[in-house]
Amino acid sequence: MKSTLFVLTNFILMASVGWGQSTPSNLTVQTFSDKLRQTPFKTVLDVRTAPEVVDGMLPGAINIDFFTPDFTSQLGRLDKTRPVFVYCAVGGRSGKAARQLQQAGFKTVYNLAGGMQAWQQAGYVTVKKKP
Repeated sequence: MKSTLFVLTNFILMASVGWGQSTPSNLTVQTFSDKLRQTPFKTVLDVRTAPEVVDGMLPGAINIDFFTPDFTSQLGRLDKTRPVFVYCAVGGRSGKAARQLQQAGFKTVYNLAGGMQAWQQAGYVTVKKKP
């Protein structure tokens, strides 16, 4: 009886710890855009490669290439208290980056489902990267 109670108590404690953690949210283009507009202090993170960024980025975005060897350490320089809006070309890399951000302690992380491709197809604004 004691061992069963011990196992059950540990299970409940472990589960409650997991419930307290945030998970990245995959948002549609419309919802992503709305949240961007409504969030005053945020980080917009583009995780595409330099050749992909040449054609345009979301306004106010910073670029940290997902494939760079120091990607994780560069993420560590971002403000963990600000919501992070992350995107890539179609959503795969940014989904992985969003999970890394969440695991690194970022509380609010939004991933653009469909990435830049979906953003542009929906007719949303992009800007050229400043040199």
